[in-house]
This record gives sequence, structure tokens and C-alpha cells, in this order.
Amino acid sequence: MSVVTVQAARISEVDARIQREELVEPEVLSQYLQDIRTAQKDKIQSADIILCTCATSAVSRIRTNTNVMQVKYSCRIFHGTTH
Repeated sequence: MSVVTVQAARISEVDARIQREELVEPEVLSQYLQDIRTAQKDKIQSADIILCTCATSAVSRIRTNTNVMQVKYSCRIFHGTTH
């Protein structure tokens, strides 16, 4: 089994326990949160393009895991439609 598969299985297992409102041990929760962070990092780093708001682009996991290039886009809104 690959590391990603093991991570995904652990994430799914804890997600299911949370949905069932079961008690999750602190060490399991800690590993779950680490797995989530690692999965997010891997996904962000594998993307060719990430579209996000200005606020989201300031999030540390975006800034630290990418070589960010801001593309300026200008639009005008008239009567609720974009032109």
C-alpha cells in the first residue's frame, strides 16, 4: 500500500468516526490533522493552476507550498452582470 493510500484510509476512518460522533483519541486526532495537512500540501503542490480569492492566497499553506504568481484581472459589473 502506498503512503497516500494509507493516509486516505486513516482520514476516511476518522471522518467516519466523527460523523458517528464517536470519541477520537488525542493521538489519533493528532495523526488525522497531520494527514490532512500533508494531503493538502501534496494536492496544492501537484496543481498547475490554483484559482483563489485574495484572502485565500494569503493562507500560509498556499504561500509556503507554491511559487505564487498573481495574475491581475479586471472586470466591471453592470446591473449584476460581468462584462
